[in-house]
Amino acid sequence: MADTPETNDVARKNDSEEAPSFVRSVSVENSSGGAEKAHDTMRAVSENAHDRTRRENEDALLLSDRASGSSSDLAGRVVRLVDESLHKSNPSPADEELLHKVEGLGELLDEIAALREFSLALARGELHCDTRHKGVAIGALKALQANLRHLTWQAQRIASGELDVRVNFLGQFSDAFNSMTEQLKDTLEEKDKLAAKYKALSDHDSLTGLLNRSAFAEAVARLLGGELCRRCSSSLIMSDIDHFKRINDDFGHQCGDEVLRRVAEVFRENLRQEDVVCRYGGEEFLILAPCLELESARRIAERLADALREMSIIWKGRYVRVTASFGVSPLPPVGEEGFSLRFLREYVQIADLNLYRAKREGRDRVVCGELFPEDLPYRNPMGKKTVGKIPVGQHPGDQPLDGCCSCPGSTQKQNA
Repeated sequence: MADTPETNDVARKNDSEEAPSFVRSVSVENSSGGAEKAHDTMRAVSENAHDRTRRENEDALLLSDRASGSSSDLAGRVVRLVDESLHKSNPSPADEELLHKVEGLGELLDEIAALREFSLALARGELHCDTRHKGVAIGALKALQANLRHLTWQAQRIASGELDVRVNFLGQFSDAFNSMTEQLKDTLEEKDKLAAKYKALSDHDSLTGLLNRSAFAEAVARLLGGELCRRCSSSLIMSDIDHFKRINDDFGHQCGDEVLRRVAEVFRENLRQEDVVCRYGGEEFLILAPCLELESARRIAERLADALREMSIIWKGRYVRVTASFGVSPLPPVGEEGFSLRFLREYVQIADLNLYRAKREGRDRVVCGELFPEDLPYRNPMGKKTVGKIPVGQHPGDQPLDGCCSCPGSTQKQNA
């Protein structure tokens, strides 16, 4: 299509709007030179402007890529450094240049190091470690540290015997701890019951239920070692069933066992609550009457003898007559020196000697009184018991606690 004046005017108008002002001025100045020349000039100027803009954009993009690469490298170095601080026991030292470039990185690394050391200390069980740092993670570890220290104290209380300890600040661990404490308490209570049961069995005669000789000695030591018995006199009563061998021979040993049980029952019913009685051996019994003078102890022995005479035992349709002989001795205050088995042995011998005299005088009676050392029995080199002066260098207490058991009237004397 041929150019007309109208189309040329429209083209010039469009070019003048897209071109810069200096292009329009050139276009106006050269309008007389022809439309084609003006159009070529305008196109060249426009291409130059586009090339310049493209080069500027490329330069800006290149600078941006360089800056982005530098930032990525810096971030990677920071991440590696933090990762080492968190996961390695001996991390590499921080790059000074990096610390200068990244604000706050040094403080962060210090806090991570403190967190690591505090955690490792707790893992080793060092509950008294400390740190100056603060924060959520450090605060949680400090709370755990306080709970563990409190739990340690509770465990120490349990070790000392306080089994009512409970904790409620460690969730599931608290539940397990409390369950353990309950089970431990139940187990120890059961063991205490069993220990008490076995102690009672070992301390008591299985036939009569009375204390045995060793348990009697322990009980006497406790009583005479007390403050009251240090200042007051007490008494010992020794008893032996008369003609016990004849009862066994005439009625049988089962009857003899029944007699022993019934005699023990009479003793329990007629003695004071504070008195201590034991089966001393065979058919022989020993009684401690604490803080009771000799005359009062004699009356107790008389009451026991009367009760035995009145006791009725029918064995297989036959009446079994039971009597006993009694020897009573004083027991002076132990004084400041305190109780000793030697002290007890000496006065058991005196009671045994008085019992022997009761047997010799006809049985079924009570003999009491104080004796001098030369009246006490001793075993001579021939092995026989003798009543008389004790050889020089021998003390009556040197005899064993059962040293008088072979005296006439004792359990080993078959015709008692």
